[in-house]
Amino acid sequence: MAIRVSGPDEAAWLELARAGDRAAVERLVECYQDSIYSIAMTFTRNHHQAEDLAQEAWIRALKGLSGFRGESRFTTWLYRVVMNTFLNAPRPRETAYEESAVERDELGRRETGLMVQQAVRALPDEFRSVIALRFIADLSYAEIAAALQIPLGTVQSRLSRGLERLAAELR
Repeated sequence: MAIRVSGPDEAAWLELARAGDRAAVERLVECYQDSIYSIAMTFTRNHHQAEDLAQEAWIRALKGLSGFRGESRFTTWLYRVVMNTFLNAPRPRETAYEESAVERDELGRRETGLMVQQAVRALPDEFRSVIALRFIADLSYAEIAAALQIPLGTVQSRLSRGLERLAAELR
């Protein structure tokens, strides 16, 4: 495990790193890399993603080192950089999971669609016709009444009773 840089030594290493001293930058990374990785691992819960996050956080921290004003401990600032890097990073796509989820959703929709079609076909003609005209042809109640030459109230009651039967069948 690396030895921590703290107190006056930390301030000196930070000043040297800000000035572009490569050895100072390496010393800071060496001293804090385990802590940064641990925090990254806490956020990501994945070894590879934690390594990527830690690396990106180090890049951002070292580029922004001049922005560290010393108002807090360096580790506090550094941990904040890691957290912000995590929060601003695009989320990795888990394509295999997403594809299988999409396939499952599509399969579920198809199965549901078939079940609904079968349940609609099983309805008596008077209910099936108003449901088909309303939800498949997208006709208004008045248009259904005109198409079937029945009163508007009859359309409403048949639609209501047909949907009740359909719901009971699909349960």
